[in-house]
Amino acid sequence: GNIFEPTTWTSAISPVNITRDLTVYPGASLVIEAGVRVVFDACHTITISGAASVTIRGTMAAPVYFKGSMEWNRWIWPPRLKPCGRGIYGKDDSLISIAHAHFTGFKHCVYKDWDGGPSSAVVTDSIFADSVSGISFYMTTGTIINCTVRNTTSYGINGRSYSYRGDSIKVENSSVLDNNVGIYGHDRRALQVKGCVVARNDVGIQGTALVSRSYLTDNRVGVLGVKQFTIEHSNMCGNTDYNFMTTEEIASIDKFVTDTVWWGTADTPAAITTISDARTVPGVGLLVLDVASTPVPGVPVDGRCQPPNASSSAADYSNPAYPPSGNIFEPTTWTSAISPVNITRDLTVYPGASLVIEAGVRVVFDACHTITISGAASVTIRGTMAAPVYFKGSMEWNRWIWPPRLKPCGRGIYGKDDSLISIAHAHFTGFKHCVYKDWDGGPSSAVVTDSIFADSVSGISFYMTTGTIINCTVRNTTSYGINGRSYSYRGDSIKVENSSVLDNNVGIYGHDRRALQVKGCVVARNDVGIQGTALVSRSYLTDNRVGVLGVKQFTIEHSNMCGNTDYNFMTTEEIASIDKFVTDTVWWGTADTPAAITTISDARTVPGVGLLVLDVASTPVPGVPVDGRCQPPNASSSAADYSNPAYPPSGNIFEPT
Repeated sequence: GNIFEPTTWTSAISPVNITRDLTVYPGASLVIEAGVRVVFDACHTITISGAASVTIRGTMAAPVYFKGSMEWNRWIWPPRLKPCGRGIYGKDDSLISIAHAHFTGFKHCVYKDWDGGPSSAVVTDSIFADSVSGISFYMTTGTIINCTVRNTTSYGINGRSYSYRGDSIKVENSSVLDNNVGIYGHDRRALQVKGCVVARNDVGIQGTALVSRSYLTDNRVGVLGVKQFTIEHSNMCGNTDYNFMTTEEIASIDKFVTDTVWWGTADTPAAITTISDARTVPGVGLLVLDVASTPVPGVPVDGRCQPPNASSSAADYSNPAYPPSGNIFEPTTWTSAISPVNITRDLTVYPGASLVIEAGVRVVFDACHTITISGAASVTIRGTMAAPVYFKGSMEWNRWIWPPRLKPCGRGIYGKDDSLISIAHAHFTGFKHCVYKDWDGGPSSAVVTDSIFADSVSGISFYMTTGTIINCTVRNTTSYGINGRSYSYRGDSIKVENSSVLDNNVGIYGHDRRALQVKGCVVARNDVGIQGTALVSRSYLTDNRVGVLGVKQFTIEHSNMCGNTDYNFMTTEEIASIDKFVTDTVWWGTADTPAAITTISDARTVPGVGLLVLDVASTPVPGVPVDGRCQPPNASSSAADYSNPAYPPSGNIFEPT
């Protein structure tokens, strides 16, 4: 239960079970590495003594988890369980540094008292939930950045520090949700709240603070102000009882000040109706009112607080499903009721959590952000034909070329390690990678059906993983439409079936014939239809510059491959073996073998490269698509024309047609 020297906990010893109070003594340090789970079996505390330190250095992919314990509260009847213990308790001049951690089930997740200097406590990119209190700073200095504090029964953030001592507490770019009191401040000059969302609390901010560029909504009371409370350049509206309230019995008119605040209305008398001060309660303080005419630019606002004539296109912070913090630690569902969901920063679904996106939701990225699905987490997109799910990416300037021009950026869905991805009836447009999945998650790691991926750098990328793509359209990408870099020796399997791959630089790229199977697809109007190696069957390749640029045992069978402008089949691989490239029953647009050979670039025309084993069908393969470009000379050209961009061989139309 005691640490007297530098100590590190790594994932190799995880979980770390705390079975008694543990103290880090002066001069010692405790470092907790990424991926560690710390589990308390009773009401214990990890205490950091003066002149000692704790460093929690999780990562986005592998946060550190602290799981507290419960005790019976026998002061109420009937008794019920309540969280107990302190996750981290820093005393005197101890130093606390926390990054990418998740605390749940404590009396105090983090408690720091007395002054440890300007860096005594720094907490970033973490979540504190389901506790009595989240983060408490008492007569100390601390910084909280990009955190979520939610579902506490007392104070989400409790800042009882004093400016006369030089204390300074900063809370920035964080979300404070579903608490009894979101943030408590004791000294305006000591507590600064900037760029935060404070929503769904009983009281959003209580006491005194300097609040700027923040959004307070859907609390019972937005601000319960005492002692020189100041709020500026913020949106404060849609709180159920009052946006601002004071019960402090003072007469001075300068106790409470606003500067450029949007109250949900530009009408000052209407704004006053949302305030409880000396205007309605004699003897208490008076708020100096400054009413903005529109929501403050660059500060969040949702449908509850939009101007009357504005579209309510912003995400709804009043809905518990919306994660403005950028982190999801529990099963979460986005429904059309909160659509569109605006992605304003990178968002991560952490291990054990799940994200479900229902039909009709629009997901809009305002910059080059990514939705990351961590290992042991999942995303399920379940659109319908009538109500698909839309993902709209963003653009950035490509300054490596002249003149600079905009290019798509960010990843719509990025699945890591053993995450699970299921996508049905979705439409992705404007990303660097619409969907990117790496490392193996088992036979169902990624299933994508009935969806479209367009106007991006890359459509769907699978790297050393298993995936299935059925009845999709991938079109107009500047790199790879479908990129399958998986390996059969690992058991990987990528199947692309009944899909259309159109207007890309490279339609489909394959790294292993036994890992990538293409069946029943139309591959048309790409620069290169299929590059690398794959097993292609019952497919139609036409109107590409090169139908197949084959390397390594490429096989195509029972397919129609004709009408490609330079070559139907081409290889530049310097090999001599005649079994590297094989066809079986392929229609080349002609039944004449010498004529078919003129559409091929292999060892017959380029010495030293591989030779295609040729099998020329006498007619188009029955049941496989074919259009006017590849019909036999005497056949009617009644089939649809895949060379026309207006034709949607996928069976879906997503654009003016």
